[in-house]
Amino acid sequence: KNDSIQLVALPDETEGKRSRLEKNDVLVSITADLGSIALIPDSIGEAYINQHIAMIRFNNPAQGEYMAWYLKSDYGQKDLLKNKRGGGKLGLGLDDIRDTPVPIVSDQEAKATLAQIEARLSVCDSIEQTVEVSLKQVEAMRQSILKCAFEGRL
Repeated sequence: KNDSIQLVALPDETEGKRSRLEKNDVLVSITADLGSIALIPDSIGEAYINQHIAMIRFNNPAQGEYMAWYLKSDYGQKDLLKNKRGGGKLGLGLDDIRDTPVPIVSDQEAKATLAQIEARLSVCDSIEQTVEVSLKQVEAMRQSILKCAFEGRL
């Protein structure tokens, strides 16, 4: 979501370069909403992370989207969050992120998996649209029945 963008002055040249986001970087929330995952799109423009976010930049950027989906999965979340620490305020360290195992797949296998995910999400979107249309129809019928009832036509 880009609804709460904040502009900041970077502390120095090195920190700015190190924390600047690039396409296909994977972000992990290491405080608060622990383990939330985001993938940086082409359209991000100039953006930087803060101390509450870990950035994962894979040697092969083409693997970023696949890895983001993996880390969002039940398997990825289990591996990612097994090292969480703290009492009332849970957190992850950068070493915890570094030590999280991820599957090694070829670019071809990653693309095939992403195609399957997209196909299934497309089906979900279609079902969601059908449900929304049906709910609107049900509400219209309800209103029509109520109108008829109050007019004494039932």
